[in-house]
Amino acid sequence: MRRNVSTSRDQNALPFRRKGRKGVLAYALPWERRLLGLLLLAFFLTAALYVYFVIASIFHVADRQELMSRITATKAGVSVLETAYLAKTEGITESYAIGEGYVENPKQIFVERDTAVSIRNVR
Repeated sequence: MRRNVSTSRDQNALPFRRKGRKGVLAYALPWERRLLGLLLLAFFLTAALYVYFVIASIFHVADRQELMSRITATKAGVSVLETAYLAKTEGITESYAIGEGYVENPKQIFVERDTAVSIRNVR
């Protein structure tokens, strides 16, 4: 003799054949749905941050190349000015300076300059 088994309406149909929620989320608990939502949010946020940082690094490399070319141009300009200065100092003698009204300084003063030009100095 066969027993009469009672089944619920959810046991008679697969999840994707039900009306209302479909698929895996049809039987998910509320905290599982929230967890899935948070995981999806974290995934998309991480993907967006990854894309942002890759693009930012590309822009920084391009900016660095531009700054390096500006440093090279600045060094070339300094070299031209130094050459012009040295050419003009050939014509200055002690008698010429005295004739122009310059007097000798009793204290010796020395001037130094940084030879390294950094990216921070160019901006």
